Amino acid sequence: MSNSGEDVPMAPPVNAPSQPEASSSVRAGKRKRSPPPGPEQAESSGAALIRQATSNAGQPSDSDERPAQRPRPEPTTPRTRAAMEARKRMQRRANDWHLKKGEVPPDAKQTKTNYDLHAQEALELHIRALWCLPHQNSPPPPISEAERQAYATRFTSEDHVRTSVRDRLSANTEYVEAAKDRLKALKASFSATSSISTNISRIPEPLLLYAFQIIASFGLRRWAPDVLSQDPDSMYNLLHEYLALNTFEQLAAAHGYAHMGLNLANVRDFALMRKLYRNFIFSYLRNRNTKLLGEAFHADFIWSVKESAGHSDDEAAEVTNANGDVETVYHIAEIEGRSTKYTKFEGEPLPDDVRIDYFEPSYWNNELSVEDKAHYIKNGIYIGMPPARLCEQWEDVMTWKGLSKEEMKEKYGEEVLNDYTMPTDQELQQLKENEERIEAERRAAREVREQVEEAEVEHELEQGTSS
Repeated sequence: MSNSGEDVPMAPPVNAPSQPEASSSVRAGKRKRSPPPGPEQAESSGAALIRQATSNAGQPSDSDERPAQRPRPEPTTPRTRAAMEARKRMQRRANDWHLKKGEVPPDAKQTKTNYDLHAQEALELHIRALWCLPHQNSPPPPISEAERQAYATRFTSEDHVRTSVRDRLSANTEYVEAAKDRLKALKASFSATSSISTNISRIPEPLLLYAFQIIASFGLRRWAPDVLSQDPDSMYNLLHEYLALNTFEQLAAAHGYAHMGLNLANVRDFALMRKLYRNFIFSYLRNRNTKLLGEAFHADFIWSVKESAGHSDDEAAEVTNANGDVETVYHIAEIEGRSTKYTKFEGEPLPDDVRIDYFEPSYWNNELSVEDKAHYIKNGIYIGMPPARLCEQWEDVMTWKGLSKEEMKEKYGEEVLNDYTMPTDQELQQLKENEERIEAERRAAREVREQVEEAEVEHELEQGTSS
């Protein structure tokens, strides 16, 4: 059986797999303007733009590494407008794909029940399944330049990508062995404590295998969009987008996500699904810290494990107190990893800087990154409550409810913290060095962008003088 961390080769078969029941077509959406490359490509891309700005108008540079994106400006196109658009593209960030409140229909949003999660979370679950990322701290793999360029030359436009995916979905073939191995690797990486793993395991295995076969039929050794490029309209990323959205619709129509209460009308709304997809891939995941920073490991591309809704699940409610007055309290709802002793109380919303025992020991030890642990102990190692046995009866609560954090730690700290593993001095030092290095890279990327803008302005001035 393959390990989850390995990339299983997925060579394209002669034909494509058979189509599951109740399939439906996906309407094509408008293609959006390509954003700029990510920080890791800033230097090379910036240099290419500088060379382009100083060359003749309308003549593409030999070093341009992004073919088939958009035509170069014609000689009659005002250079001022082209320069403004170039600068605007350079300023695109992950938040450009972030969905704002009100942009998602109410019945497409996730809810706080166990499986009534609807289209948004079902799509995110589908993406994680294709990506073989069955829990929060699974790092997406890095993408090489060769992988990107292979599909930039294979496809010439978004229409080409869309029709190719649809045609492949309608073809017939035998099961692809590489797809079976990929599915085995996904199942082997499941975590018993992860709700993501649990939800993926509820998808019928034949449908998941079908999705992996489609991926294999395109010669992809894995489904892995290029997140850091910040270019969802590249041929490589468009192929991954159409594969994800089309297979998601196919599996949803075949009742693969019946346990999540999907509204198929939302699933078949391509414009909505594209927004949700790009919000999740290029905003939510892109905005997370890399595991290089978060786990204090030496690596080029890995993610931290911050839970996006970790502190947003407390709900306000109006209750009537003993005097008959109505007041607002907060019900502390349960989420993955939260210590159960906290859910026995009603109180104010928990702040971001919660105490260590807010988390179950298993979640703290196995799921949180070094970066997260360092955040919670930056002002000292403290606990918020005594052992769980002293949180059951009000008589016991009276014995500790007035203790300060220092007194709480002195009286109960050793017993409570016995099961928690703290970061080592070496890990904390490595974390600090990584943060400093990442900040230096960001400064360098900003300098490259400034050079590009200066080159564009100089070229505009030269053009204006000559005219």
